[in-house]
Amino acid sequence: PSQQQQNPYAHYYNTSGGYQHTQQYQRTPNPRKYHQNMWYCHSCGFDVDHSGQNCNNRRPYHQTWITREQARQFMKDHRWVGCRKGEQKNQWADGSPTGERTD
Repeated sequence: PSQQQQNPYAHYYNTSGGYQHTQQYQRTPNPRKYHQNMWYCHSCGFDVDHSGQNCNNRRPYHQTWITREQARQFMKDHRWVGCRKGEQKNQWADGSPTGERTD
């Protein structure tokens, strides 16, 4: 078949209920924060424009009291799990370091 007539299911396999994607994409994580603050929200993650107390998208068991530092420590100790979105971001938008450790 020509390039235009390739099988549309080439990177999929059948699992009795439909098709599952098999091709994996490798993306380099973006280390830069979009929001210029150090807030954390249990439902939305680390790079957010609001604190947990001001969240409009609260998920079940949302914790309003947790700080960014507490969230990192609790996740590190496997005592608690919240949203990890943006956890790896350790640079401001201009590329300067935030000063926060992400290990």
